[in-house]
Amino acid sequence: MENNIWKEIYDFYHLANSLLLENIEVNHGNAVLIKGKELLSKQLIDDVRIQTLFVLAAVSEKMSIKEELDFLDEIISLNLTDDSFLKAMLHKANYYMRKEKSELGYNEGVSLVDESINRNNEFYLMQGREFLGKYYFDIKKYDEAIEAYAEMRTLAQKLGKPRETFWALLKLGIIWKLKGNVGIALEYLLNASTFAHDNKMPIDCAIADSLRASIFSSIGCHNEVSELLKNSGKIFESL
Repeated sequence: MENNIWKEIYDFYHLANSLLLENIEVNHGNAVLIKGKELLSKQLIDDVRIQTLFVLAAVSEKMSIKEELDFLDEIISLNLTDDSFLKAMLHKANYYMRKEKSELGYNEGVSLVDESINRNNEFYLMQGREFLGKYYFDIKKYDEAIEAYAEMRTLAQKLGKPRETFWALLKLGIIWKLKGNVGIALEYLLNASTFAHDNKMPIDCAIADSLRASIFSSIGCHNEVSELLKNSGKIFESL
């Protein structure tokens, strides 16, 4: 690429990133979109083109305009072998969910899982399982949600992702509580609390313990409730 294009790229990213940190006014957002589209009309290396499209999609999301989907589809159409293809699929699935087009979101989530398996990409397979777990949870298909979150947990542990591991354990505890099995629910929530404690995640530990306290309260185990709430209080006081 020519040297003068790099200045245009820098100016575009600087403007876009500053707007993404604030509430975007329509005029300013449109100015970013125009500048970004002008940039895309030039000869760009793949990495810069992909990053520009992702930035334009993010600006479009913040402006709540449909062009976000067009930018994501353009990334997908390039069918590159790096993570950008799967990342765009995940963003597209989330786009449909935000627009309350849950069936389209579900289909994109299933496609993300399939493509992640085909490309041997365990990170985005984990992301896809999490997406489907949330979808099933929202429509109260709890058995399918349990399967998705269990697979997410396995992948998160394998990849060394403590945040994702914790949330998978937490969601499994919540779902088992909703299914009426407080024993299994408490087991998962205890695992979540212990995992958070061992990985120095105090707020997450307190969240898991608060949910455990809620279950103990519902079955009349008041001593356990008092102890858990006391421990949670100490955690928040220490922050």
